[in-house]
Amino acid sequence: MYAIDLRGAEWNYLWNLFHPPVTVFEVGMGTPWSSGFNHDGSRIAVGKRGEPGVELFDTQTAQRTTLFDIDVPMVFVEFSTYAHFSSSASCWHAHSPRVVGLR
Repeated sequence: MYAIDLRGAEWNYLWNLFHPPVTVFEVGMGTPWSSGFNHDGSRIAVGKRGEPGVELFDTQTAQRTTLFDIDVPMVFVEFSTYAHFSSSASCWHAHSPRVVGLR
């Protein structure tokens, strides 16, 4: 026997408002080490600990759109905050201040 749900439309509206859907990004094997969103939140870059390369994901579809092939195993990633470079991403070596990739 099932219980009758006495909660109304208001409860469902508030529940959905405060519990938005969660997006899961499949980054494969490895531990995500560094990540960064672009200026409008439409892409996220993920660098993994101990693995070369950085993956770029579309946040709406959670699909990988680009893979930076970088031969450095640990990187920090960030997007540019300047308007004319807002679609670019930089990859930084973890133990030195040098840029190891740019797209």
